[in-house]
Amino acid sequence: MAKRDTKSIILESALQLFSEQGFHGTSMRDIAQAVGIRESSIYKHFSGKQDIFHSLVTEMDRRYEEKAASIPLPQGDFFSVARQYAAAGLDLIEQSAQALFLFYLKDPYAAPLRRMLTTEQFRDPSVKDIFRKIYIESALQNQSQLFEAMIQVGYFREADSEIMALQFFSPIFLLIYKYDGYPEQEAKALQELKRHLEQFEKIYARPPMERKEP
Repeated sequence: MAKRDTKSIILESALQLFSEQGFHGTSMRDIAQAVGIRESSIYKHFSGKQDIFHSLVTEMDRRYEEKAASIPLPQGDFFSVARQYAAAGLDLIEQSAQALFLFYLKDPYAAPLRRMLTTEQFRDPSVKDIFRKIYIESALQNQSQLFEAMIQVGYFREADSEIMALQFFSPIFLLIYKYDGYPEQEAKALQELKRHLEQFEKIYARPPMERKEP
C-alpha cells in the first residue's frame, strides 16, 4: 500500500476549506479535522496557515507549468511562438485557449484556488496582489507581448497590442466566472469561447494574401 502523503492531503483539504469558508474563516483546527489528524501534527509540515497558503500558490504555479507543457503550447521566445501561431492559424489559438480555459474553470486544484483568491482579495491586500499577478497582470503582459510579435511577423494588423490583449483576455476571464459551477453547460461555454476567438480573428487577423511568411 502506498504511503499516505499527509502534506499533500493537508494542502488539498485546506484548499477546499479556503474556497468554501474563506482563508480567514478557516482555522487550523478545521483543517486538522478535515484531514483526520491532530492540529499539532500540521506543524510538522507547515509553520502555520500562511505557510499553507503560500504552498498552495507555489503548487498552483507548478501545476500550471505542467499543464502548459502537456497541451502543448508553442515554445521559444515571443517571436518564435508568434511564428508558430501564424503558421497554424486559428486552430492552434483555439486549442491553447480552450485547454487553459478548462484548466482554470474545472481543474480540481486551479478552480478552488481561483475562487478562494477571488473572495479573499477583498480582505487581504497581499492576496489581492497575488490575484492580480496571476489572473490580470501576468496574463495581459504575456498576451500583449505575444500579440506585438504576431503583428511584427505579419499575422495581425497594426494595432495597440495592450488593448488587443485586454479585448482577447477579458471575455475569456468573464466566461470562466459565467460558467463556474455549471458543469452541465461546458459544451455551451466552449462554443461561446470559440465564437469569441473567431470574432477576435476577424477583427485583427490580416487576410491570408496580406500575411508575410511566418
